[in-house]
Amino acid sequence: MTADKSTDQISSELASYIEALTSTENKISHESTFKEMGIDSISLVKILVFIEKKYGISLIGTKLGREDLATFGKLVEHIARHE
Repeated sequence: MTADKSTDQISSELASYIEALTSTENKISHESTFKEMGIDSISLVKILVFIEKKYGISLIGTKLGREDLATFGKLVEHIARHE
């Protein structure tokens, strides 16, 4: 990921991917939980693979934790910290 990629850009790109994956029409906010977005464990794995490919980061290497998956916004912040 380029250094000038903002949190807003990451949020927009990731929200678009999740909306396409889940076929949801619900507005995704930073406070949205993955359960609220209709994300199951298989969908979560697809999202994590998308993040690793799109942003060139290894989530295992960034010590992604449960707290980073509490909300959509927490995950976006984690990605931004480890770009």
